[in-house]
Amino acid sequence: MGLRIFLVWGVLWISLTLAHAETVRTDENAEYVVHAVEIKPEDAPRIDGIWNDSVWGKGRAIAASVQRDPLAGEPATEASEIVVLYDPENLYVGCRLYDARPEHIINELRRRESVGSSDTIELLFDTFQDHRTGYAFAMNPSGVQLDALRFNDDQQNGSWDGIWKSAAGVDSAGWVAEFKIPLFNMRFPDTQEQAWDFNVQREIRYKAERTNWKPVSVNDRSLVRMSTLGHLVGIRGIRPGRNIELYPYGLAGFSDTFDSPMHSQKDVGFDVKYGLTSDVTLDLTVNPDFAQVEADVMQINIFSSWRTGQDLFTQTYVQAWQQNNPGTSIRKEYADGRLRSGRWLFDQAYGIRTTNEMNISWWYAVGKTNELNATYRSWSHGINISTPRSGSIQKILANFRASWGTFYNFSQKYLGKSWMIGGDETSWIRSNLGLELSCDYRKTFDPAGVRDGNHFRISMNNTLLLMKDLFPRLFTQGRWGTTYYGKKRIENLYLVSFLFGWEFNPGCWMYLAYNEGREDLNDLNDPAVQKRVFFQTDRTLIAKLQYALY
Repeated sequence: MGLRIFLVWGVLWISLTLAHAETVRTDENAEYVVHAVEIKPEDAPRIDGIWNDSVWGKGRAIAASVQRDPLAGEPATEASEIVVLYDPENLYVGCRLYDARPEHIINELRRRESVGSSDTIELLFDTFQDHRTGYAFAMNPSGVQLDALRFNDDQQNGSWDGIWKSAAGVDSAGWVAEFKIPLFNMRFPDTQEQAWDFNVQREIRYKAERTNWKPVSVNDRSLVRMSTLGHLVGIRGIRPGRNIELYPYGLAGFSDTFDSPMHSQKDVGFDVKYGLTSDVTLDLTVNPDFAQVEADVMQINIFSSWRTGQDLFTQTYVQAWQQNNPGTSIRKEYADGRLRSGRWLFDQAYGIRTTNEMNISWWYAVGKTNELNATYRSWSHGINISTPRSGSIQKILANFRASWGTFYNFSQKYLGKSWMIGGDETSWIRSNLGLELSCDYRKTFDPAGVRDGNHFRISMNNTLLLMKDLFPRLFTQGRWGTTYYGKKRIENLYLVSFLFGWEFNPGCWMYLAYNEGREDLNDLNDPAVQKRVFFQTDRTLIAKLQYALY
């Protein structure tokens, strides 16, 4: 009898233990599961950054989030509510991001892919649950978009641009972020029931606080890994399809230089993206566009002008480079017990960063390069300063640097020495007006240590965003140079570059760019060269239009 009672109690204890363990496991899994809710296309929310669409109330909001920084594992200091909806064509995500001090929310109006020091909300999707790949969609309180393809668990490709719509707005309760992501942006299994992995990351910049819905280990240097996401369930009846995206573009303009007549530029082409299967996409380009007027800013090289770099890539130069630099590695390499000619760089930094993002650091670098059968050594030191940012108080990033070492003087074909001091400063004077300033001063010397040149360069880049998709940008640069190769030579170069951009729809944009170069020249070594003051050397005007069909 006693044995029977013992066995009954033993079985009962084991059953309760297993039941409790199963309950714990179920609760743990349920804690990080988001349920998407289907809606009709005609009930879709307006993407306007205003939290007043009743359809958001149909979703199941997730609210809990945990700090990763600055107090790992502690609850978030501000609440967040995330709702996921979908229809046959689109995924909708609404975010109600509370903040007890909305006047401190950092909200910079930037161009796409540049959220600056703003608060952000980021969504991560692993649509195949392979724990390695996926998609990231983020925005700041101005609705500025940032997206990327995720791969190798913790890496990403930011050059990918999805076609999606976003809107955000700051109100008395905090801020709102609304996403409309067409499903053709993502690849996923061709099954009736979808099971994706998912996470949400929020940054509150004036507190230097980063939170996640599914906690992220502070011991992991990666902010978010695809292998540690939560789960997104409830999506049914969607099909990946074999979508096609067409991006035709046209370009027209003219350019001229002081010694050549004006000539026109015209070009057309297009890119095609075609989804062959749920996880394979074909990219086709007809007449690739290399102009890149929307991204490139012409700059003046401190050691060259429009007339010099002609005999740089000679056969002798290329052979010498290949012989002295057999690989692209910067590691030291040994052959037959001897140090092989190569290049290396050693650098180190020390600094202090506070929780409000005040930062000051000192860095130095030592390097060696073999080129043109000569050895070049360089030493650099610098100080970086970053001020905090909160509300209307603007953030300033500045660095001061100094370097010295040897370099190859291509115009004189000898190994010289130089030293340089300089600095850079970046700030946003207003939430929509950015200023970048850079300057440096350099002195150069011949092999005997005699001064052979003075060079000073300053550049300024101003960007004003009228709206997040409409902006003018002005870039100016000047270089004042004097060399002493026999007789004195003065050559000052000036550049102005203006760009007006309008990104009127996702994937659709128009750019108008104008560049003009001028120079001062006084060469006592060459009597054939006339003295020139603020002489126009070149100019270019280009208009470019791209339209997206999808």
